[in-house]
Amino acid sequence: MLKNSQNPQHYLTSTFKYELQELGIQLNLEDANVPHILYKEQALVVRDLEKHFNNDNDRIKGFLNGLKEMCKNEKYFHKALLLTNLKKENEESFSGRCGQIEQESLFRIFLRVNCLQKEVMNLLLNEMTIVSSESEEDTSWLHLLLSPLRYLSFLKDPDILTAKLTDILEVASYPAQLEILDSIPEIIPDNQYHETAKQLCKLLDEDDALIGAVIDCLNSLDLDADIRLEIHERILSRIASGTTLKIFPILLAFLLTDCNPQNCVQTLMKIRNTMETVMLSTDRSNEKDSCKILIFNKLQSFTLSTKTISESWLNMISNIKSHSDHKAIDYLILFMLHSTMIPKKKIIESMFRKRVHSGFFKISQMERMFDKYLPHQLLKDYFESIVEIGCSLLRSSNDQTITEFATSLFQILFSHEYTEIVNHREMLNSLMVLTGSNDKKTVSNVLKIISSFLDDSEKLRQHTSYLMRLLEKLDSLDLKDVKVVFEILCSLTCGPDAPDSLSGLKDEIHMIIRKQLYSSKKSIKHRGIISAVVMARNIVQIPKDTDFATPSPKGTIKSIMDLPRGPAKEAGALLELAITCTSGCSELMGLYYDQLASMLVANHHIDKLFMSWLYETVTANFQDKYIVSVLPQNEDHMHITAQYLLNSPTEMETIEMGVNIAGPVLKKNPSILLLAPHFRLVRLLHYRLQDGDLSSLDALLGCMVALPELNDIDDFDSDQMKEVADCLFHCANWFREVISGFVTKNKRYLRSKVIRRLEDLVDVEMKLQRCLEKVPDHKLPSSYFNDGTEHNKQPIPPSKNESKIRNPKKKLKTAETINELDDTATMTIRPSQGKRKKSSKVISAENVIQFRDLDTDIVLLLKYPLRTSDDCTQITTQSATLKIEHLNFLLKDLVSKLFVCTQNKDVGLSHLNEVIPLHLIKDASVHILPHLDMHIKAIVIKINKLLEDSDGILDAPEMFTTEALNEKTCFGLILEAFHLIFGWTGFHNSTNLEVLKLLLKSMKSTDQSQTLNSANKLITEFISRLSGYSSQCLELSQGVHLMKTMQSLYSLTTPDNDVQKKIVSISGKLLSKHWYNSKGVLDSGRSSILNIDILIKVYLSSASSKTIAGLIGTLQDQVKSLNAKDDSLMMLPSINKQNFHVFYNGLCSALLNRIKTEVQSLSNAQHLELWSTTSLSMHGLMTIAKAQETKTNLTCFLKKSIGILKVFLSHGIPILEMMLRSKPDEVVSIFKSMQSSTRFLHHLCCYTKFTKDASLMAYVPQFRLTLETLVYR
Repeated sequence: MLKNSQNPQHYLTSTFKYELQELGIQLNLEDANVPHILYKEQALVVRDLEKHFNNDNDRIKGFLNGLKEMCKNEKYFHKALLLTNLKKENEESFSGRCGQIEQESLFRIFLRVNCLQKEVMNLLLNEMTIVSSESEEDTSWLHLLLSPLRYLSFLKDPDILTAKLTDILEVASYPAQLEILDSIPEIIPDNQYHETAKQLCKLLDEDDALIGAVIDCLNSLDLDADIRLEIHERILSRIASGTTLKIFPILLAFLLTDCNPQNCVQTLMKIRNTMETVMLSTDRSNEKDSCKILIFNKLQSFTLSTKTISESWLNMISNIKSHSDHKAIDYLILFMLHSTMIPKKKIIESMFRKRVHSGFFKISQMERMFDKYLPHQLLKDYFESIVEIGCSLLRSSNDQTITEFATSLFQILFSHEYTEIVNHREMLNSLMVLTGSNDKKTVSNVLKIISSFLDDSEKLRQHTSYLMRLLEKLDSLDLKDVKVVFEILCSLTCGPDAPDSLSGLKDEIHMIIRKQLYSSKKSIKHRGIISAVVMARNIVQIPKDTDFATPSPKGTIKSIMDLPRGPAKEAGALLELAITCTSGCSELMGLYYDQLASMLVANHHIDKLFMSWLYETVTANFQDKYIVSVLPQNEDHMHITAQYLLNSPTEMETIEMGVNIAGPVLKKNPSILLLAPHFRLVRLLHYRLQDGDLSSLDALLGCMVALPELNDIDDFDSDQMKEVADCLFHCANWFREVISGFVTKNKRYLRSKVIRRLEDLVDVEMKLQRCLEKVPDHKLPSSYFNDGTEHNKQPIPPSKNESKIRNPKKKLKTAETINELDDTATMTIRPSQGKRKKSSKVISAENVIQFRDLDTDIVLLLKYPLRTSDDCTQITTQSATLKIEHLNFLLKDLVSKLFVCTQNKDVGLSHLNEVIPLHLIKDASVHILPHLDMHIKAIVIKINKLLEDSDGILDAPEMFTTEALNEKTCFGLILEAFHLIFGWTGFHNSTNLEVLKLLLKSMKSTDQSQTLNSANKLITEFISRLSGYSSQCLELSQGVHLMKTMQSLYSLTTPDNDVQKKIVSISGKLLSKHWYNSKGVLDSGRSSILNIDILIKVYLSSASSKTIAGLIGTLQDQVKSLNAKDDSLMMLPSINKQNFHVFYNGLCSALLNRIKTEVQSLSNAQHLELWSTTSLSMHGLMTIAKAQETKTNLTCFLKKSIGILKVFLSHGIPILEMMLRSKPDEVVSIFKSMQSSTRFLHHLCCYTKFTKDASLMAYVPQFRLTLETLVYR
């Protein structure tokens, strides 16, 4: 410790003071406020000191002894470290401010003297060692000691200084360490940075508290690239082993500063992996959120300032090829990039869209990001970008996966705790803009999203006035979308929770509805009916916990006047107005009945008084209109008979009752259009008011139907045939409604009648199809009343002229880049469409008949076992069974319903719109999958017997009997149902995981389902079971549905190489078959080519470059055998001359994709092997293209070769240049092989320009640029 004494003569000799005085330095030791004085500039003082000592050791020693004696006093030592003042000898007084000029401290001056530097420095360092080891928070004394060492112009022994400073750093207290680390960059010379960096890196592993200061110190050092790379690797390993949220931003800043372009992608990948762990937190503390914000602010700053980093982020995410490799943090990174990289917004949106489409982005990951990674400030910063990305996804309306993802994104965003009212308005504004889109599907999806916000009605109600703008778009909306608009607005303004402040908006909606109903245009009246029913339902809707006594349906409420004043009467008056305005028009009344039925099907709590009034209003005239006890008189020489009677004499009361269909049809009475919708409304009212009891309507299930007698179709002329067809059409709709009404009943006699009615329905529809074959141009009546349009019209293929008018610019644009998605299979089909002859007016009746949809409860009939044709004992038993043709009918109906519900297809105003996909999927675990499992086992036995009888010959006559065709069709429909159920996009949402497990367990025995609880194990087991059905797939579409089901399930589990290999193996088995259609000829055409393309992509999905090279080598030998149209490959019999281009495109695409993947992580020797294999593969593909020289194959080879050559330029040539000295022969061989391929491509481009082939010319500029770059290298 320093000694304290007030007697200067005790420490200083007069010689030392005099010596300093002579050199121009006056010591002022007594007064602490008066600095030491220099009588000349400090540079002159240093010069004089050098001259004074002149390497005289005695003088130097005496001077240093005097200095040490002075420094023993802490006050003197302290003052010697402070700045001095300059006072010229001619100045009168120092006290004047004008003469006061600060100069360096005494120690700083002494350190600049060469002969004094070493000892003076040791004096300072020794004192630092003592001071820094003391655990004091105040480091001002240490700061003074370090000050003279900063920025010295020269150092005699810099290595000693570096060593001593680092030694002091190791033993110093934490505050002292921070002070020293802050000063090191200003003290250590450049030639000592390497050694200093090494010592500092040791501190990174020893003390987390010092990491920030150490990193700041390292960042301040001007390190060489090699040293910095070494430190980078050390820090990367440090963050990989784990770090804290506080430290990570500091490490991140160092890693991203001067990031090496060659290793940037790998660095960002490691940073991203660490961020996934570091930012994971459910704790919403301000400190953790601040650290997360700091991390992304740094990321954003470096992304903006460094082009390499911004591009590397995109490359890193693009290189991820599996959904399991994606992490929740990836979404946040993309949101940051979209917000930061304004010029590349479209690229990021496209990447997002492709990732969702391919299944790499999952809804569960996105939910996790919003829940555990996103702080409030980042949501505010990136909110605009999130909404823009969501709107971009919504524009892909044809992709259900993307639409489902976008819907979940907006729902999460709207309900998020950090989303404020301003954000809600911004989101709604963006969605409202999309409602002006020309794409009807996009508009429908947007309205459904806004409708889903009603789950959080209090938040949405704040924007009711803004949402009223939807009424301005009614003229451009379909009826189903009009209904959604009024559902949104009426739920907000008329619901039980609507505040009185919105009564003005309610009145405005009511006024608009009245105008619509009074309109003279039928299309506007359609909208009025729909909106009136929606508003009435919302007016009479009551809270769930409201308890009302149920009045008797046959009570005193006969008219609207009997209703008490209130919501029921208000809604009743609105419906009375609708009836008044639509009376006299059957179509409008039919729409009115269907909308009321839709109101009842939905699980709404409705005022019982209103329900009673509606019951009395609707059911009063049903019997008078349609029920007869006497057959109508014959009309137009057609004999009307009672048909399809199921009721026994004991079941009928006094007279025989029947439904009169023939009478109104033959008399041209349009009221027959209302038979099915009217009955549907009546039975739903009975069901709601009588707690599901339909006993009063039981007789209608088995009553006879008055129809024209149809013994011989040829006996009728064209007009009569049309009338018979109309009668059969209405009869089919009648049967569909009564089956839907009674299918849920458990009484044995009702179950038997439902099965028999199903048989009658199949019979009626078959008769109707035979009738329509005689009058193919006949237009059947409407089943639904969608403003005069049909919801299931078949799309019209483009004509030859239309295909020529297409703008070729789009092709040129797509040719500029090598697209990730292969569209060659689709592209190659288009030319054949232009060559087609004009289609005949005769269209299959099955495709155009639009019956009323059966309720989803029809799946209950699947529980009945299949009746075999040779089992006569079952017919006599009382247990119900299904014939194979009836099972076929039920499976077709099931598949159509699953397709509509899971794929979000437009069904107009059908009641299937009311079916919630999740509810249907949940019901599948009880009412669908167990029964499908039962049926597929029975059908597999039949198919196996069929294969055995035909000795495995797939085109044997036995394979195409009616029974065999029905069995094959049922098998295919079951596989398609599996695909639609397990391919539902909702399973990508983590909340539906338990539903998936229930579905998979439902097809196992009770004991087995209890042993397997893991979703992964259940999926793996079911995939294994499905793989056993490949032998029973006798039609190409069946194999594709089997493959799609396995792929859909595999996408829901963690990647497993064994499962992947099994799926690929099954695709190989399916490609090893000859496929025949139902007529016994080889399958061909557009659908066949698309299906083969699917199988090929699966078959090549996991193939390595060596495997692909082996396939190409085998193909070179076999491709010469493809001469005739039906010639096929020996290696894959499914591939023939007609679809060979699909296989060739698959090989080219697989080779390019595999090279892009494998090139990322290979050693130099492995690179050499890869490019050797690639060059041989390209040479083989060239040989194949020559053997099968078609425009499609040549285009494909040219397009994919450009992509391969680009990868070769960026990754292959740099490695080959390094390997040229050690492996010259191999490198030269690769270049020669590549040269032969590029020479062929060059000739192809020249020939293309000569022939002016537009499809090939689109790729010539790209190839020319690539080839010139290759030659230059």
